[in-house]
Amino acid sequence: MVCGPHWTGEPPPTATVANLLTILEAASDIDTVNGLWKGLGYYSRAARLLAGAKKAVDELGGRLPDNAKDMEALIPGVGRYTAGAICSIAFNEQVPVVS
Repeated sequence: MVCGPHWTGEPPPTATVANLLTILEAASDIDTVNGLWKGLGYYSRAARLLAGAKKAVDELGGRLPDNAKDMEALIPGVGRYTAGAICSIAFNEQVPVVS
């Protein structure tokens, strides 16, 4: 299991924004996405995750910005903490991550 008792599948071999969007769009509507999100709380996060994935695929060639400043500015629902965490791990950017 990857994400608790509600997730039973394995992550795709290559985790990309496009793969995430494919998974979310297969659900077809936000109510179904929320059903997949069930038990994780904060359902507005699922809607923002879908919006951010769509923007990255439609406007950014399926890639996330490689720095926290652009990540926060360009991806809906990504704030300073999330942008810093993603860019620190994925892009080795040295940015403070303070909760």
